[in-house]
Amino acid sequence: MVHSHEEKGQELFNVYKQHSAVINPSLQEHNLDLADLEAPFSVEEIKSAIFQSRSDNSPGLDGFIAQDKSWQGSNLPCDETDKQLFRASTVISLGNGNKAKFWHERWLEGKAPKDIAPSLFQIASRKNRTVAQELGDNRWLRQMRRMNSTVQVREFIILWHSLQQIHLQDGIEDSISWRWTPNGCYSASSAYRIQFLGSIQDNRSTFVWKAKTENKCKFFGWLMIHRKILTADKLQLRGWDNSEICPLCGIEPETANHLLMDCAFARQVWSSMWNKLGLHMPSPSLFPGRLLDWWEACRKELVKEQRRNFDGLFIYTAWGIWLQRNGRIFNDIYNSVAQVVDFIIALCKEFDEALSS
Repeated sequence: MVHSHEEKGQELFNVYKQHSAVINPSLQEHNLDLADLEAPFSVEEIKSAIFQSRSDNSPGLDGFIAQDKSWQGSNLPCDETDKQLFRASTVISLGNGNKAKFWHERWLEGKAPKDIAPSLFQIASRKNRTVAQELGDNRWLRQMRRMNSTVQVREFIILWHSLQQIHLQDGIEDSISWRWTPNGCYSASSAYRIQFLGSIQDNRSTFVWKAKTENKCKFFGWLMIHRKILTADKLQLRGWDNSEICPLCGIEPETANHLLMDCAFARQVWSSMWNKLGLHMPSPSLFPGRLLDWWEACRKELVKEQRRNFDGLFIYTAWGIWLQRNGRIFNDIYNSVAQVVDFIIALCKEFDEALSS
């Protein structure tokens, strides 16, 4: 990992020396010396040029330079798919053409020339030049001398006509904007959302966030229906030392579904809770491994006006089981089923009092 500009310069210089070691023997076979070539440079001159170059001149993603950034010049942690997503999500407003890449950027009528003329892109020898470099004196035409098919000629005509409408604006920098926000500025949330465009969204769990309970418990509810709580199976995947046996029943391996649905202790808590409140709910055994389905089935036993309160009760019951599990592991506290149920009811009352105060 190159951390500083000096280290980067040293690395480039080392690469130059390695290539020189390969080039010199080849030249000597033809009675040539590196010093005999046109405009030769000494080792000292090359090293001086490398170390005196500005560290902020390295381009960022697709050539757009972010000035004064600590990560400038480092390797980008993204693959070609990430780059394609970036290009599809950005709009290039052309100015002087000094930043936008001629072939790769979507600067030409909202499209990238490599998408307009893919076969021409294949024969192009210099694919990373800017728009200004290629349009200056029509340099891009020099790469088209290798056209040898009707497809390439057809694409050439289309690209040529499109380029005739382009006029670079001196003194105005190219700009880039984000397609997925009203102000054109990037946001992490919008980048996250677009990666799910076209996918099927499961909205069944939205009632978790409307439940009458504390926010931390809502978050726990979301984690438990997605089996993301840190039970023994999840801890093992992370390489953390733990006992794989459920601390509540002491028999079965601990998973999220087992802890909250299948564990004998947990089932007694659920049953006692329903009985205490006079509720008749379907057994979790009818929904093996499907906590969300069981929750939905329980909700349907109630009228719509009661469901938000019930959702809060459901989450608090699961939360109480989870706290009892943690108490046994970390504090060696063993409460009975009745004590856990009383604790859960107390939590519900405290929340109701807080809302009414």
